[in-house]
Amino acid sequence: MIARGEVDVGDVGRFRNRGEVYRYSMGAGDIEHLRRRRDVVVSGVDGAAVYGELLSSEGASVDLYLARSAHESLGSDVVAVVDPLGSVVVRVVADELWPLVEAMSTDGDGGFRVAPRGAVALDLMESGDPRHWVAAEHLVESVG
Repeated sequence: MIARGEVDVGDVGRFRNRGEVYRYSMGAGDIEHLRRRRDVVVSGVDGAAVYGELLSSEGASVDLYLARSAHESLGSDVVAVVDPLGSVVVRVVADELWPLVEAMSTDGDGGFRVAPRGAVALDLMESGDPRHWVAAEHLVESVG
């Protein structure tokens, strides 16, 4: 189960349906604003850092989870340009499932909500960076 970190990072295809994926280009201020919103859950490199992985966010994508309703109003809060090569990856979760996402997330020491280790590991596995894959394995192995 993703919430408990029980994922097989060798078979990430099994977990592809974690939300509808959108990619954006955004300025640093808008990214920081989004990360600190209470209705956003952070994952990827930023989430891994909260769990103790030593990864650099320089050049890395920013992985976020949002409820569908929050995503629909995204443009009224930040400047988000749809970009298939953008560095901001937003996974949109159905509103009826969002309370489950919130319940599984935790408060990070960076002032933002963080996805569970399993979700962070899966998001890291979608990166092309082998250092992210190693961090994903550490996250999964550190559970239990």
